[in-house]
Formats: sequence, C-alpha cells, structure tokens
Amino acid sequence: MAGYSAMAGVGQGFRSRLTARVIYIRSAGGTAVALVQCDLLSGSRILHHKIASLIAGKTDVPARGLLLAGTHTHSGPGNYFSSNFYNICGKTRNLRMDAYRANFEDIVDRGPDPLNAVNPVMTMICVHLLNDKDWYRPAGAFSSFSIHPTAVPYINAYYSADIFGYIAKSLETRLEKNYNTPWSMIHAVVNGTHGDNSPNYVTEVQRLGHGPLAVYRLLPGP
Repeated sequence: MAGYSAMAGVGQGFRSRLTARVIYIRSAGGTAVALVQCDLLSGSRILHHKIASLIAGKTDVPARGLLLAGTHTHSGPGNYFSSNFYNICGKTRNLRMDAYRANFEDIVDRGPDPLNAVNPVMTMICVHLLNDKDWYRPAGAFSSFSIHPTAVPYINAYYSADIFGYIAKSLETRLEKNYNTPWSMIHAVVNGTHGDNSPNYVTEVQRLGHGPLAVYRLLPGP
C-alpha cells in the first residue's frame, strides 16, 4: 500500500475497483489535452513519461498536454514514484487548530470551530456534449477538492478508492439518472491541497459525493 509508510502491507484483494477517468478536450485546430484522474496516492514523473510514451503514436495528446493526478488514496499500490518524498465546510475538519491560528497574518480566521477552519472552495471543470437533438447535456466533470481523503485505516489489506471513490461514483450515478444521456458520465475528482484537513468521519464520509450536483443546471431543452 502506497500511503501507510512503514505500517504498509501488501494488497490481498480489493474493496473497490481502482480506476482511471479521463476528460479529453480539443479545440478546433488546437492542442489536445487529457485530464486523467487515477485512484493512486499521487502522480509521478516516471508514470507520466511512461503513459506519454505509450499514447504518443495512438492519440494527438502530447506529453505537455497530459495531466496525471492522483486521488491520494492510501489504499492503492506504491513503488512507482520518481522521488522521495482542502475543502467544504461541515464535511471536513482541521486537525491542527493551534497551528492554523498561528498561521500568516493575512489568513482568514474562521473562528475556533474545526469544521469552519478549512478552505470551502471546490473547483470543477464541467464538460457538456450535444445530444442527437442538439441539446447540451452534461458529460462529466474534472474536480479538484481539498481534503486528505483517507478514511480506511492502515490495518487494511484491500485496495480501495477510499473517499474519492464515493465522490466520483455518486455524482456519475446521479447525473446519469437525472439527465438520461446516451453516454456514460465521467466525474474525475482529484486531490487538491490538504494540509491538516481531514474527513469529518462521523457523518460525512459517504455523503461527500452528494455535494457537487448543485453546480449543474439544466441547459436549453425540455
């Protein structure tokens, strides 16, 4: 397991499938880009160069147009790095309030509540496609969410997408149900900064996936 350091074990199976989700974008006459979310602890230069080499002769995505980002699941494979080596209010918490309050002078002080001492911003790139009736409908999104997305403890022998698995799949399922599109939805959500921000385990681990739908609005059409 990549994220448990000296406490790590070897994966003996899987609790949930590890996946890669890709958002491919190309403007008319422009350079193609691929935004890739991987259920891995992080990306790596070795992995980036290997994938860029593999797709060079099969796609129009150059190495500079390939973004490889991990979900920070601790329950994923390791040993692929090239070097040694967050957040919606109410759904995450700050574990180090003393350090937070002693931060830079221009920090936004959100008070003593660890549920508020976080960055409440989630960044999402929404992707829409035309259906056969010339109506734009959601095809998916690429999201960056600031959270240390680990709920599965180190006493674990199974690969798991962990919290981001819920966030990704939940939105995909809801969009497919709400919009009844002829294509499968893709929600590629990756780990932004996280620092001391940790999941609010008691109430929010599984419900994290139910927040982003509000950013979608029905576009022209019935």
